[in-house]
Amino acid sequence: WPAVYYADSLTLWYVIMPSIFIESYFFGKAFCRTNFPQGLLLSVVANLATAICGIISIIQFSALLPTLLHDLIIHATFSPTGWIVNAVWVIFFNTLVEYWAAKVFAKKVLYRKKLFEPDKKAWRWILFANIITFAFAMIFPALMGHKVAI
Repeated sequence: WPAVYYADSLTLWYVIMPSIFIESYFFGKAFCRTNFPQGLLLSVVANLATAICGIISIIQFSALLPTLLHDLIIHATFSPTGWIVNAVWVIFFNTLVEYWAAKVFAKKVLYRKKLFEPDKKAWRWILFANIITFAFAMIFPALMGHKVAI
């Protein structure tokens, strides 16, 4: 989702479904012992949480902090380093929202009557999934000839 906002176009909706399926594997590995159907459900829930954060502009407003810090240090708002700082922030923020949304949903809904123990590397699995899907959402449209604002 953040990559779609970052790419500056709502015409990129066709990358969201493959991203959810890509992330499903990692959500399953992180929270459901590699159970793909439950991972898919967690991926949908986590992406809905991120979409809500995007719709009410939490992601966009949260990006002001790294932008201001970058501008104080580098003094170049639209430089490539500014883009990198914002991309790293958006991936981190998205991972944080998705991780907690999936963890709470898994604990309260999927495993409400069972012992719930996420994988010790759950945070890393979700971060890795977000890096892959962010790259996919930025590169795939460009390869398909869609104009993106990079």
